[in-house]
Amino acid sequence: MLNDSFKLRYKALPIATSRSVGFAATLPHNHSEFEIISIDVGHSEIRAGNEVISAKAGDVVFINPMEIHSVTTDKSSDYRHRCICLDTSIIGDVSLAKGLKNERAATVHFIDGSSAHAVAIRGRFNEIFDAAESDTEASKIEIPAFTTLLFSYLFKNRLINDGSPKKKNSAFCRRILDYIAENYGKKITSRQVSEALSYDQSYFCRAFKEKFGLNFSDYVNMYRISMSRKYLEDGLSISETSSSCGFTSPEYFSRMFKKQYGIPPSKYKKVNTVQK
Repeated sequence: MLNDSFKLRYKALPIATSRSVGFAATLPHNHSEFEIISIDVGHSEIRAGNEVISAKAGDVVFINPMEIHSVTTDKSSDYRHRCICLDTSIIGDVSLAKGLKNERAATVHFIDGSSAHAVAIRGRFNEIFDAAESDTEASKIEIPAFTTLLFSYLFKNRLINDGSPKKKNSAFCRRILDYIAENYGKKITSRQVSEALSYDQSYFCRAFKEKFGLNFSDYVNMYRISMSRKYLEDGLSISETSSSCGFTSPEYFSRMFKKQYGIPPSKYKKVNTVQK
């Protein structure tokens, strides 16, 4: 799922910050921006491309542009992370910026908090994060400078590699995500998608599970539920939302919604309906 919602938080520069406190679970998704996650408290499982990372406090995780990724934490544990999403145009080196954007280059995914690199990288992360949150005239100068220094460190220490293998992998994911985005309101099966995209069905199902960490049908249901929030916020009824998002019945939709978000769609609609 191509997720550009953080762009609503852009200010003077194409960069957005966020904080996650407590339980976190995101649907596997991608975006064209570079993402940096700094784990402050607790543990999480982060999927980035084909890699599954068990991240703990002090660790830093990099998500390259267009990589499928998700974050999951234990509901019973204390957890906090900070996140930066930025357009690579902020990086001072134009060649590197374009290389990352076009997937010709890619950073490593994981910086262990106990490694020799951790102090320097977390220091740069903190500088970028604080400058972006301050949103001052000075930060317009500081953010590109701090970001360039971070990527200079990664490059100098050989933490940026050839991105070609990731580009081939992301092409598979993008085709599928585009298909789901265009057809989630209809009945879609792994057979239909694999035929439409000219993949062998058994290969498709195996590759999808490997890259997304979910069965195809489970992902489609989660995607539909995620999309349903916008319909509810716009004032559509439970029945209309269910039909628009491809569910077979309002009852089944309501059960799935509550399973994913912990509250029934009727309550979500009541609290979040946009007043027009």
